[in-house]
Amino acid sequence: MVQKAIREDLFGARRYIQLPVRDDGTFDAIDWHAVFLLQAVEHNLMLPTGRFYGKNMTLDGMQARIWAALTLANLEARHRQRRIERSIRAENI
Repeated sequence: MVQKAIREDLFGARRYIQLPVRDDGTFDAIDWHAVFLLQAVEHNLMLPTGRFYGKNMTLDGMQARIWAALTLANLEARHRQRRIERSIRAENI
């Protein structure tokens, strides 16, 4: 949905270079995700320490890798939180 919003928006990716605000003043989750995705790809592509610097990759490929890393980090954080909650419950028993 985020990639579709970036591609199909009237102004394309340029709309998300700065924090976007729609004409009606709303700023939804898709907008936040689009801003994050574009900034993360740009950071990792332009800086010599970035993961994509000097690599021959498509924009879609770079975006997919960013989403995969984000998803993995979220999954690990949820597992860590569950372990903490289980240990707290076990202590209270």
